[in-house]
Amino acid sequence: MPAAPVAASGYRPSVSPSNVPLHVVTLTKRSEFVTLTQQGGSIVTKGLILQALKWDPIPEISKKPHPPQDTIRIGYTVSGKVGNAVVRNRVKRRLRAAVREVFLKKHCPALPGWDYVLVGRKAALDRPFEALVKDLLYALHQVKEGKAVVR
Repeated sequence: MPAAPVAASGYRPSVSPSNVPLHVVTLTKRSEFVTLTQQGGSIVTKGLILQALKWDPIPEISKKPHPPQDTIRIGYTVSGKVGNAVVRNRVKRRLRAAVREVFLKKHCPALPGWDYVLVGRKAALDRPFEALVKDLLYALHQVKEGKAVVR
């Protein structure tokens, strides 16, 4: 059986993309992060903070067009308090790897039509990878059950 193709990033998916029902897009604009922080809810775990916000269901109210309904938008951020640039980038890489691990599963608890921001904490640097994945799964389940704390 041939190996899975390697993407340009060097990542070899463990699940073929055709089996993944969700389309994941990365948040890049500061305004999207700010909106999510101000209006969304958050779940705090030892390794990360997950902020979540459902898209506005009425497109006329929203200033920007909505992505397709099967899309999840996700962003990553790590504060300068965590460490220097090398440490912050390492934490972001670990968060991205945890997202790939969780979102490529067939029964991903992430909800389509939602935006997520993962805020890396200092503990994410030394936390075992399996524990970081469990933190993410726990946070996604809490959001799914409506237990995210809105400020």
